[in-house]
Amino acid sequence: MREHKLLPTPFSEAASWAFANYAFAPTWDIMLDNTKARKYGFQEFVDSEDMFLRIFDSFRRQRFIP
Repeated sequence: MREHKLLPTPFSEAASWAFANYAFAPTWDIMLDNTKARKYGFQEFVDSEDMFLRIFDSFRRQRFIP
């Protein structure tokens, strides 16, 4: 933290860990299909790579990560 002049953020507050467990370590099978949404006009999407790059850039500007 000192070396990179980051904000003092406790690890417990760095993320919503309950959501992370739900999203990345489910204990059940998950099947997803966007066909119905697209049939009803929801055509927009987010490019995952672009999204993560924007998020990490934002974290760097906020001094959350080096």
